[in-house]
Amino acid sequence: MTEVITSIIQRVGTDIDPDNLPQILYEDEDHDKVVLASDSDLAAAVDHARTAGLKGLKLYLDYEGTQGRRKGSRSGNLDYAYSDAWASA
Repeated sequence: MTEVITSIIQRVGTDIDPDNLPQILYEDEDHDKVVLASDSDLAAAVDHARTAGLKGLKLYLDYEGTQGRRKGSRSGNLDYAYSDAWASA
């Protein structure tokens, strides 16, 4: 996740508020937004894209939190996972 977050920071730059970090999501085959919070979540998303025959994986940044219809990560506390990855990036 650190490499993905580093790429996001390079593209978005100073538009990311360190006090309001976004969640990173992708859309699955059911058009649900799925949170990426760990390396295993990212690996599952890439596997999903490959299985679906996609050439890429479109990611979304969500500054609204966990509202709405989203499948959660199985990786535990999102705040902890994100703070570590964003700090590493």
